[in-house]
Amino acid sequence: MELTLMHPHLPDVNEREVMRYAGVRGECDRQTKLLMEKAVACSQDALSPEIGYRRVPLEVYADRVCMEGLVLSSRSLARHVAGCREAVVFAASLGMELDHRIRRESVRNKALGLMLNALGAERIEAVCDQLEEALRGKGDRLVSRFSPGYGDLPLETQRDIFAFLQCEKYMHIHLTESLMMIPSKSVTAIIGILGEHGETTTGASACRACTLADCAFRRETVCAH
Repeated sequence: MELTLMHPHLPDVNEREVMRYAGVRGECDRQTKLLMEKAVACSQDALSPEIGYRRVPLEVYADRVCMEGLVLSSRSLARHVAGCREAVVFAASLGMELDHRIRRESVRNKALGLMLNALGAERIEAVCDQLEEALRGKGDRLVSRFSPGYGDLPLETQRDIFAFLQCEKYMHIHLTESLMMIPSKSVTAIIGILGEHGETTTGASACRACTLADCAFRRETVCAH
């Protein structure tokens, strides 16, 4: 199956998520709130959301999953997509302009640069959520997305996914030798599509699947007001 491209319209900014990525815990003061609003305004014309994906048959074994030529060795992923009959393998990005602004503002105003970076993290997750919503809108039942670096799925898997999707040919995303994605606000992941039986999961379950128990970005409640 050929790559399907999407350029989704993004929902309003989730302030709680921005604050979580910014490392804000508890009540937010007025200055921090204003800083976030400034970051939102600064990013308005800097986002070019893009998704490229392939929907393929899925075979699940104890220690690997097979998706039409893409074979990923991971017990964690195999457990996560158990019960799924298909998978969507995708890459998503916000475009390069936001990277430019983060770097520029980090020199002018470090606090604003940090908040822009947190906003970018929230926005790229919103892009991924749009793909999931589109799939659910077609009646698909999903398990939450699973990315390289979760559980025992190594970061080196990025190379396999990039090759499988031909990202550098069809999308504006590149992978460096050190496995960094350019633009920096980019994601690759696998979404399992369930058969008749099996339980759907939410995005929070990806945190539970990840072995980085002390991750600063593990989902929890924060206040953005």
